Amino acid sequence: MKRKTPITFLPVLAAGLIWAQACVAGTIFYNGDPDLGGSNGGNFLDCSSCRGSDVRVYDNFSLSGAATVTGLFGSWELLAAGDLNVPVSAEWEIRTGLAQGDSGTLVASGTGALSTVLISTPNGGNSNFSTYFTGSVSGLTVSLGPGTYWMEISPFLANFDETFLLGANGANGVHAAIDGQSFVSGPYWSGMQSVGGYLQQFTQRSTYDFSYGAVSAQASTPEPGSLALAGLGAMLVGLGRRKRRR
Repeated sequence: MKRKTPITFLPVLAAGLIWAQACVAGTIFYNGDPDLGGSNGGNFLDCSSCRGSDVRVYDNFSLSGAATVTGLFGSWELLAAGDLNVPVSAEWEIRTGLAQGDSGTLVASGTGALSTVLISTPNGGNSNFSTYFTGSVSGLTVSLGPGTYWMEISPFLANFDETFLLGANGANGVHAAIDGQSFVSGPYWSGMQSVGGYLQQFTQRSTYDFSYGAVSAQASTPEPGSLALAGLGAMLVGLGRRKRRR
């Protein structure tokens, strides 16, 4: 008589592990921590009051698989003209195909509430000096396929304060693209302008990349641990089938 082996739980367990792998969430792109004092430090004026609300600075990121972007974030230096007034809203865009003089194709855009976290407040918090902060817009549902994209997020200021977008060099980054492929558009330029081409005459920086990032409800590429779980599930299914044939 053949001995019966309880195997009914194996396909269920494997399916659960594979489902967990498919639902991995987290940061799909982050160019790294803002470089507050190095060669990539606060470097580019992203000022919605002194240059108009249509000044936008774009930096690129790539996806190897499909992802739904649920949030965008960045870091800035705030130069307060009087009392500290950290922005509470921001405009954002995601585009494809940017190049010198070419605005590419708009994929998605909008305006949302900006959640902010102060990084540091120099000079004992004196509001007449700069303050560094990180801001994020959440609640997005932008479905993207594999490819290269450019994102931007611009804090909106209703007074005469200024925000300088902070640079990054990839430190603690996730799929960071430190390649100088950044662009700017606004009333000072007749078309899409390479940030490096514009700033080269003013600075000796080697790269022009910024502390931007994006998060997703489903990661564009499976995490190694999730792949291992999925592999374990497939192995358990195989073992179950082998035992049934004995």
